[in-house]
Amino acid sequence: MSSDAVLTALHAVLTGLAAAEADVPEIARNENLDDAFAALDGGAQAYGNMVDGDLERISEALGVTGGQYEIRQFALLELIVKAPSDAERRAAFEAILFKVHAALEAATGGVANWEITGIERLNQATDGDPEAAGRTVEITCEFVSDVPY
Repeated sequence: MSSDAVLTALHAVLTGLAAAEADVPEIARNENLDDAFAALDGGAQAYGNMVDGDLERISEALGVTGGQYEIRQFALLELIVKAPSDAERRAAFEAILFKVHAALEAATGGVANWEITGIERLNQATDGDPEAAGRTVEITCEFVSDVPY
Protein backbone atom coordinates (compact mmCIF):
# COMPACT_ATOMS: atom_id res chain seq x y z
CA MET A 1 0.00 0.00 0.00
CA SER A 2 1.46 3.37 -1.01
CA SER A 3 0.98 6.68 0.76
CA ASP A 4 -1.38 7.85 -1.99
CA ALA A 5 -3.51 4.73 -1.48
CA VAL A 6 -3.64 5.46 2.26
CA LEU A 7 -4.69 9.06 1.59
CA THR A 8 -7.35 7.87 -0.86
CA ALA A 9 -8.64 5.40 1.76
CA LEU A 10 -8.69 8.15 4.39
CA HIS A 11 -10.65 10.42 2.06
CA ALA A 12 -13.10 7.57 1.40
CA VAL A 13 -13.66 7.18 5.15
CA LEU A 14 -14.31 10.91 5.54
CA THR A 15 -16.56 11.01 2.47
CA GLY A 16 -18.56 8.04 3.75
CA LEU A 17 -18.92 9.71 7.13
CA ALA A 18 -20.22 12.90 5.52
CA ALA A 19 -22.74 10.90 3.47
CA ALA A 20 -24.00 9.11 6.60
CA GLU A 21 -24.11 12.05 9.00
CA ALA A 22 -26.13 15.18 8.22
CA ASP A 23 -24.04 17.43 10.48
CA VAL A 24 -20.70 16.42 8.88
CA PRO A 25 -20.02 18.47 5.75
CA GLU A 26 -19.00 16.92 2.44
CA ILE A 27 -15.22 16.56 2.49
CA ALA A 28 -13.40 17.88 -0.58
CA ARG A 29 -9.80 16.91 -1.31
CA ASN A 30 -6.94 19.32 -1.98
CA GLU A 31 -9.20 22.28 -2.73
CA ASN A 32 -8.56 25.90 -1.75
CA LEU A 33 -10.35 28.21 0.63
CA ASP A 34 -12.13 30.00 -2.21
CA ASP A 35 -14.31 26.88 -2.47
CA ALA A 36 -15.10 27.12 1.24
CA PHE A 37 -16.15 30.74 0.96
CA ALA A 38 -18.30 29.97 -2.08
CA ALA A 39 -20.02 27.12 -0.20
CA LEU A 40 -20.64 29.25 2.90
CA ASP A 41 -21.83 32.19 0.80
CA GLY A 42 -24.19 29.74 -0.92
CA GLY A 43 -25.86 28.85 2.37
CA ALA A 44 -23.79 25.91 3.67
CA GLN A 45 -23.34 25.79 7.44
CA ALA A 46 -20.02 23.92 7.28
CA TYR A 47 -17.21 23.08 4.87
CA GLY A 48 -14.56 20.36 4.96
CA ASN A 49 -11.42 19.78 2.92
CA MET A 50 -8.75 17.10 3.31
CA VAL A 51 -5.26 18.18 2.27
CA ASP A 52 -2.69 15.50 1.42
CA GLY A 53 0.28 15.91 3.74
CA ASP A 54 3.84 14.75 4.04
CA LEU A 55 5.07 11.29 4.88
CA GLU A 56 7.78 10.11 7.21
CA ARG A 57 9.60 6.80 7.00
CA ILE A 58 9.73 5.38 10.52
CA SER A 59 11.74 2.24 9.85
CA GLU A 60 12.82 -0.24 7.18
CA ALA A 61 13.06 -4.00 7.59
CA LEU A 62 16.45 -4.99 6.22
CA GLY A 63 16.88 -8.28 4.43
CA VAL A 64 13.21 -8.59 3.50
CA THR A 65 12.65 -9.35 -0.19
CA GLY A 66 10.82 -6.44 -1.78
CA GLY A 67 11.36 -4.27 1.29
CA GLN A 68 9.08 -3.47 4.18
CA TYR A 69 8.74 0.13 5.25
CA GLU A 70 6.87 1.46 8.22
CA ILE A 71 5.51 4.85 7.17
CA ARG A 72 3.71 7.67 8.93
CA GLN A 73 1.44 9.68 6.61
CA PHE A 74 0.00 13.05 7.57
CA ALA A 75 -3.14 14.73 6.26
CA LEU A 76 -4.94 17.90 7.27
CA LEU A 77 -8.68 18.20 7.62
CA GLU A 78 -9.71 21.82 7.23
CA LEU A 79 -13.09 22.58 8.78
CA ILE A 80 -15.08 25.78 8.70
CA VAL A 81 -18.43 26.11 10.44
CA LYS A 82 -20.92 28.93 10.42
CA ALA A 83 -23.24 29.63 13.35
CA PRO A 84 -24.52 32.76 15.12
CA SER A 85 -22.69 32.23 18.44
CA ASP A 86 -19.32 30.98 19.60
CA ALA A 87 -21.04 28.27 21.66
CA GLU A 88 -22.89 26.97 18.58
CA ARG A 89 -19.68 26.98 16.51
CA ARG A 90 -17.80 25.07 19.24
CA ALA A 91 -20.65 22.56 19.52
CA ALA A 92 -20.62 22.03 15.74
CA PHE A 93 -16.84 21.43 15.76
CA GLU A 94 -17.15 19.03 18.69
CA ALA A 95 -19.89 17.02 16.96
CA ILE A 96 -17.90 16.77 13.73
CA LEU A 97 -14.63 15.84 15.47
CA PHE A 98 -16.35 13.21 17.64
CA LYS A 99 -17.72 11.54 14.50
CA VAL A 100 -14.42 11.82 12.61
CA HIS A 101 -12.61 10.23 15.57
CA ALA A 102 -15.13 7.37 15.74
CA ALA A 103 -14.91 6.79 11.98
CA LEU A 104 -11.10 6.67 12.12
CA GLU A 105 -11.18 4.17 14.97
CA ALA A 106 -13.63 1.97 13.08
CA ALA A 107 -11.71 2.02 9.79
CA THR A 108 -8.51 0.05 9.54
CA GLY A 109 -8.24 -1.18 5.92
CA GLY A 110 -4.61 -2.29 6.26
CA VAL A 111 -3.63 0.85 8.14
CA ALA A 112 -2.18 0.11 11.54
CA ASN A 113 -3.32 3.28 13.22
CA TRP A 114 -5.33 6.33 12.17
CA GLU A 115 -5.77 9.10 14.69
CA ILE A 116 -6.26 12.78 15.22
CA THR A 117 -2.86 14.03 16.36
CA GLY A 118 -3.41 17.77 16.46
CA ILE A 119 -5.98 20.55 16.26
CA GLU A 120 -5.29 24.16 15.44
CA ARG A 121 -8.15 26.23 16.75
CA LEU A 122 -8.34 29.33 14.62
CA ASN A 123 -11.55 30.57 16.28
CA GLN A 124 -11.57 33.72 14.27
CA ALA A 125 -13.86 35.35 11.79
CA THR A 126 -13.27 33.83 8.37
CA ASP A 127 -13.28 36.03 5.29
CA GLY A 128 -14.83 38.88 7.24
CA ASP A 129 -17.77 36.74 8.38
CA PRO A 130 -18.11 36.95 12.18
CA GLU A 131 -20.29 33.82 12.21
CA ALA A 132 -17.64 31.59 10.58
CA ALA A 133 -14.68 29.97 12.31
CA GLY A 134 -12.14 27.41 11.20
CA ARG A 135 -10.07 24.60 12.61
CA THR A 136 -7.30 22.54 11.08
CA VAL A 137 -7.18 18.93 12.25
CA GLU A 138 -4.04 16.87 11.74
CA ILE A 139 -4.71 13.20 11.04
CA THR A 140 -1.86 10.72 11.13
CA CYS A 141 -1.88 7.27 9.53
CA GLU A 142 0.75 4.62 10.25
CA PHE A 143 1.09 1.71 7.88
CA VAL A 144 3.47 -0.86 6.43
CA SER A 145 4.34 -0.67 2.75
CA ASP A 146 6.48 -2.56 0.28
CA VAL A 147 7.44 0.78 -1.31
CA PRO A 148 9.09 3.72 0.50
CA TYR A 149 6.36 6.19 -0.50
